[in-house]
Amino acid sequence: MVIPATMNFLNLMTLADRDVLDIPERLYLHLVLPLPTSKPVGKLIPGERLKHTIHIVDSDSGKKAQPPGTSACEIWYKKGGTPPKSEKELSYVGSTSNHTFTCEFDGEDAGLVVYYWIRWVNSKNEKGTWGQMFSGNIQG
Repeated sequence: MVIPATMNFLNLMTLADRDVLDIPERLYLHLVLPLPTSKPVGKLIPGERLKHTIHIVDSDSGKKAQPPGTSACEIWYKKGGTPPKSEKELSYVGSTSNHTFTCEFDGEDAGLVVYYWIRWVNSKNEKGTWGQMFSGNIQG
């Protein structure tokens, strides 16, 4: 039998063949850990004009690294007005797997207060609990 180069010979083997040759059956498991009970903690790093740089740490460990079971931190915000009472008032800004995230604003936003909510997400896009809200003014 001629096996084309594009075929993997292991795909042609039966379970009996695998047992004789001591080749384990492949398991296509992609382990997804449960979301942690910790929350992301965000803090604004002041200084830049029309920019907010957010520093993110884990609430339990205090470390910059994401806890096991997460793939990113989602960042949502509300510009101006009163603090949001529900996530319906928020706009999605982005996600990051880094410990910092930068939001850039237009000149007409100068002086507004921005309220941020952040949460962990995993590779299945399951959402964690919201961290504590934090806020800051946009410097013009």
